[in-house]
Amino acid sequence: MYSRRKKVFFSAGLMLIGLVGFVLWILPPEFQEVGTFSYGLAPVLINGRWGYINEDKRVLIPPQFRYVGNFSEGLALAQVEFSKDTAKVGFIDATGKMVIEPGFKEAQGFREGLACVMVDRKWGYIDKTGKIAIDLRFDWAQEFSEGIAAVRVAESWGYIDKTGQYVISSRFAAVHPFQEGLASVHAERSSEGVKGRLIEFKKAGFIDRTGRFVIEPLFERAWSFRQGLARIEIQGKQGAINTTGKLVIEAKYHRLGDFEEGLAVACLELKCGYINVHGTFVIPPRYAAAEPFFQAHAQVKLADSDSRWVTIDRAGNIVK
Repeated sequence: MYSRRKKVFFSAGLMLIGLVGFVLWILPPEFQEVGTFSYGLAPVLINGRWGYINEDKRVLIPPQFRYVGNFSEGLALAQVEFSKDTAKVGFIDATGKMVIEPGFKEAQGFREGLACVMVDRKWGYIDKTGKIAIDLRFDWAQEFSEGIAAVRVAESWGYIDKTGQYVISSRFAAVHPFQEGLASVHAERSSEGVKGRLIEFKKAGFIDRTGRFVIEPLFERAWSFRQGLARIEIQGKQGAINTTGKLVIEAKYHRLGDFEEGLAVACLELKCGYINVHGTFVIPPRYAAAEPFFQAHAQVKLADSDSRWVTIDRAGNIVK
């Protein structure tokens, strides 16, 4: 996942200080904001316009856009105009050339060869030539994942394939993309659970690719599966289940992040630390805030008087 994507973190101050691949950066003061690296490029805001820099801090695509996205599958969305009634979004390549003309009000990045776009308040999908691949007929749409995408008509969500045909009918109040063969959905009042009984509105469970509930909707909130675990929320506290629905990490955390490199941010009350996949703290909850691990390092905010952000290793030692 991270082979083409690097994170950048910043601390406050007159001179922005960040990390790229956990190498200390001193950023030029003209960089107002820097986004996340993807395919070797990161969005940069200079004088109110967005362009892109490389990992050597060189501006490769001059700042000229009102808004940009991260590169995905070789293209990035770029907005050239914006007003209350109009916005012009197209797609650029890694040289900054506009290869799909800005004719959309909104758009999302390319996934699995298609991108969501919106015109006249209706969403559909285009291919990499800019041709409409799936008609603009939805009230909202998500990116493709595992060959299918979630779409909404009126207040109900369902899933379509790349021909635009429904593979799971529209009947859910809220949905997440499919990951590892399952998707988290919030059942509507008329939906049936595993045992055929009516499910309370807004409870979340997991369906398979046929639309059948394989993990009954019992959770207040639920997120997508990653590395065999999915975060869930019960009575305001977060934990994690496995793909059979078994609670493997007790729902006792005020915040629980996704697992990255075998560790997840876990917060109790006002302090955060890191747990392993068994739910055991390997770095005690002693930080005011914490970010996921990346390349064996993580950013944490010390819970002391100056509230500094520092880098730690997997043992919790501050990296000088």
